[in-house]
Amino acid sequence: MRQLQSSRGWWRLSAFGPTCSPQCGLQLGRRLVQMHVRARHALEESIRFHSFSMWILTKNFVDLHDCYLASVGRSLLLAQSFEQNCKFVCLIWDLGDAFESKTISDVEQLPDYSALLLKRFLGTVIQRFGSRYPIKREQYEILERAREARNYIAHEAGTPCLYYNTHEPIIEALPQLRTNITALAEGDNLVSGWSYMIQEKNFPPAGIRQSHVHEITSYILEPLEDYV
Repeated sequence: MRQLQSSRGWWRLSAFGPTCSPQCGLQLGRRLVQMHVRARHALEESIRFHSFSMWILTKNFVDLHDCYLASVGRSLLLAQSFEQNCKFVCLIWDLGDAFESKTISDVEQLPDYSALLLKRFLGTVIQRFGSRYPIKREQYEILERAREARNYIAHEAGTPCLYYNTHEPIIEALPQLRTNITALAEGDNLVSGWSYMIQEKNFPPAGIRQSHVHEITSYILEPLEDYV
């Protein structure tokens, strides 16, 4: 059995078949060594990038971490507002459909049926807005952008504070955070207006709808006002 020595030991060439020449075996051996080196470098880079991916060591935080996380926390309030408004509006519209279609015919069925509808995921609710109800295309796009922004804030916005104890990753993340907060505020503004019309039987006050995006965005980013 022909063998080729490498920095990691012996590569067995018999696996490549009886017609494999010594030159072919050498080439294959070198390729395997190169693959090993690249894999090792990739692993080292992954370990370096995720060097803080264990416990959250707050003693390593600088002041910017606190400011950034304060804004992320405030943005979660907006994310929950958007999700609950979407679910409420879709619930009311779907209950109207359910009564018209005789899916439910007794008010005693309302609590259980409502609880079932409220368990739907946000993505499902927004898809229903677009497929079942006559909202404008641009309104659906606003909601879809807000959904994506909500997911970013809920699942990714804290990442710069997980892996580093310096301020550079946070500074780099600020434009993306601001963009997603604005998109989320626009979606919440739209669906809040629908919720108002359902509950108050009137059009929402123009002043609130015109100022909401700016005011809520400014509030969320206020801890970072020295950096954005």
